Amino acid sequence: MDRLTSRQREVFLLLGHGMSNRQIACTLVVSEHTVKAHIAKILKELGVESRLQAGLAALLYLQERHPEVVAV
Repeated sequence: MDRLTSRQREVFLLLGHGMSNRQIACTLVVSEHTVKAHIAKILKELGVESRLQAGLAALLYLQERHPEVVAV
């Protein structure tokens, strides 16, 4: 997580909330293309192969730090 930019961290955490690219783009007021670029960089930095793996990593990250907010 430390290697991600602040914007990539925002996208990462929104992935953990199960948001689609379109929802993330609307939330951050950027294009879907920009979200896709951020996700590609996140996958590379985390060393994972899919958006699903990144989303699960984000969910676990959120659950560790804010268990009162994340219910699985």
